[in-house]
Amino acid sequence: HEIHLQTGEFLKSIIYGGLDGSTASIIIILSGISSGTAPDEILAIAMSALIANAISMGFADYLSAKAEIHYIQN
Repeated sequence: HEIHLQTGEFLKSIIYGGLDGSTASIIIILSGISSGTAPDEILAIAMSALIANAISMGFADYLSAKAEIHYIQN
């Protein structure tokens, strides 16, 4: 029986999700700035995208971990 720390799994998810979410948010912000959109509209769109990315990445990571466990057990 091997003993593994769960910390690495959480760290992997945080780093991967953080990089993906921050890249998408930066692109949205820069696109808004370059198009001349009002700052409050850019902020609203960026916050919406950040929340959507967080939910999406969390759900994808959950399904990925569930599929990995199912694959290992079978």
